[in-house]
Amino acid sequence: MYTNNEGQTKTIETFNVTRDGWYGIGTDKKGNAILHNRSADPKNDATYHIINRHAEQYGQGTPSFTISDIYSPFPKQYNSTFIENGQPGPALPSVVKRQGDYDQGAEFHVGGWFITTEGNKKLAGTYGCFSIIDPNQVKKTVEDAIKNNEANTKPSNDEMKMFAKDLKSAENEQKKDFGKSKSTEITINKRQYDEVKTVPNHN
Repeated sequence: MYTNNEGQTKTIETFNVTRDGWYGIGTDKKGNAILHNRSADPKNDATYHIINRHAEQYGQGTPSFTISDIYSPFPKQYNSTFIENGQPGPALPSVVKRQGDYDQGAEFHVGGWFITTEGNKKLAGTYGCFSIIDPNQVKKTVEDAIKNNEANTKPSNDEMKMFAKDLKSAENEQKKDFGKSKSTEITINKRQYDEVKTVPNHN
């Protein structure tokens, strides 16, 4: 959204974003997989500021944007070790550990299936960032997502580029109305529902 110098607010554009980063940390005593979600889900609708931009991220051929700190908690009891048969095991790698409930290095970047600069199709994940997803990849059920597999999925590259274009448009309007650059604000709506599932071991 954008607010001009007369206090009038309008929406520049809306996009689909991921906010879930699943990480397997072991199994419980029954053999069920223990997955923890390094989610970037705000408690309520939240506004973030673009504080840095990158021409390209990790060979993905699309821009990315570092944002202001996001609320992204990780349960303390599972923030140190893998779990083996329900008991603490080896130490977790540093990439999945979280100090406190806020992520200071979060970004907006391309999400889901995307095309690399070499022309390869890959799947982008997230550990607490927001990823821009092409609408074609957004499905209501797991079954729908499975049917919409890699072979017939439209990549998110163009969606990410449109996101960057709209950010630039907002910045240009700010310069026109205020005579100087200001940080761009993006509002993330709280998801409509939360669901917790236990996934049984099918081995």
